[in-house]
Amino acid sequence: MQQPCESRKPRRLRRLFPTMCCLLGAMALTSCAAKSAPVLTIPQPFLEPCIGPDTPVKSIGDLAVFSIRQEVALQDCEAKRAGLVKLVEAPKKKPWWKLW
Repeated sequence: MQQPCESRKPRRLRRLFPTMCCLLGAMALTSCAAKSAPVLTIPQPFLEPCIGPDTPVKSIGDLAVFSIRQEVALQDCEAKRAGLVKLVEAPKKKPWWKLW
């Protein structure tokens, strides 16, 4: 009488499956970890308001001086705004092929 042929699963698969489940589970748990929001400290010059000229205009010469002072104040305010945008804006990532 011939014995029926039993198909045995390889032991390697039985040992590999729980190990892979544990490794994948650990990777999944670490990716779900709570990430704290980044803290951004803004330097003092960016917190100051933009102040324009406040001299009274009585003549044409005063109007010209006022116009020049106003242009300087606008340029100063624009420099503050550009600096703040540069500070807050995330850096653009370069494609991997341009890293070298």
